[in-house]
Amino acid sequence: MASFIHITDARNAASIRRNGLKPQPAPLIITASPATQRFVYCVPVVADFAATFQWFGELRRKGYRSSIAVQFRVADGEEVFIGKFSGPHRRVTAAEAAGLYMKNPDARGLEVLLPRPVRVGEIMRIREMAKALGWRYSPTARITFFGNPGLCRVKSRRRKLVAAQRRKRKAARRERVA
Repeated sequence: MASFIHITDARNAASIRRNGLKPQPAPLIITASPATQRFVYCVPVVADFAATFQWFGELRRKGYRSSIAVQFRVADGEEVFIGKFSGPHRRVTAAEAAGLYMKNPDARGLEVLLPRPVRVGEIMRIREMAKALGWRYSPTARITFFGNPGLCRVKSRRRKLVAAQRRKRKAARRERVA
């Protein structure tokens, strides 16, 4: 059985525990024409933490203040769709999707679409997400992930650095005058 993760708003936790995951409408590009169907967005659980939780940063941008990760199992032979974010998707089995995800050298933006709801019995665990991780806007917008604390709050850190440099210059001018 392949294991997948769906990241959602923490306010949905009680509903998910009661009813499972409901599919959402999503445009699916299989050929040249997109078709709108209902899917559960998910990502296979792999050894690379950053690849598994890559969508977290994009979802925070949509207004999620606190998020949860819903981990569930899907039968290996069940059909799912895999593809890059806003790109064409292809139909494969759940086991093949997990294998393609692990073997892909750049899994950023890769998503799996499950064309059915996830029942409560298939959910393994629901856990809170605490760290900022993932990409925003598009997977290739920045090469680095936000898991590095040095990349967070760059604007405010730059502002503090510029203010500290100004204070040093003023202090040096005062010493020269005195």
